[in-house]
Amino acid sequence: MALDMYLYRVVPPDDIELGAWIGWDEWLKRSKETQFRKADRQHVCKTVQRNAVSCFVEFRRHLMHFALHDMFRVLKCSDETAWDYARSFREREASARTGEFAFRMITENADVQALLKASGADADLPAEKRRKITLEHTMEYGLECELTAPDAVSVRYLDPVKGKDYAGKYIHREWYENFAYRLEELAFQQDGISEEGRKLLDGPDFLIWDEKERVQELVEQGGLSAEFIEKWIDGCTIFDASW
Repeated sequence: MALDMYLYRVVPPDDIELGAWIGWDEWLKRSKETQFRKADRQHVCKTVQRNAVSCFVEFRRHLMHFALHDMFRVLKCSDETAWDYARSFREREASARTGEFAFRMITENADVQALLKASGADADLPAEKRRKITLEHTMEYGLECELTAPDAVSVRYLDPVKGKDYAGKYIHREWYENFAYRLEELAFQQDGISEEGRKLLDGPDFLIWDEKERVQELVEQGGLSAEFIEKWIDGCTIFDASW
């Protein structure tokens, strides 16, 4: 696996104000150019904290097991059984497009598989003929469970009003303080590190340093290009290494 090493200059985004509140959709758009990290001041390096903008970001958790519970209630299961069945599922894959989120949930529970099959789940049927159970459907949004196979359920948010934000009970919203910043690449090196250098890098698969002394040691003893020190800017640059 390749070892990628970068020297970045950390700069504040010029379009985010201190203390700004950034909703989910806006965060998705901004994340293409701007880095967001939870404001954990014990674990985020001082250089990032110093050059970032503190803001508040909305994060969403999709409550798929709550949706599956309600689906099994529609299928006449007791509340306790519905929870047991819902918890037997794991998320196989998720997809997100503009205005649509879909989750494929898989179960290995034989009792659940038998119920889904008896309820009309048939992988051989074309999608338009498979059984679908609508749990929410308003003028603005909805949610639908499709019995795609005896061991699988596809859960997707409907979008009656294109672009309208889903606001139903199967989304849990939380706001967290974040550091927002941008990275300007100053130097890059892939591999070329000696055994001694790898010992100096021994640690998590994802490393961020803002201590010039450690980078200097890696240049002198580990095979890192001198460019990483030549372009170092005290208080503004970070070393980023990942496998």
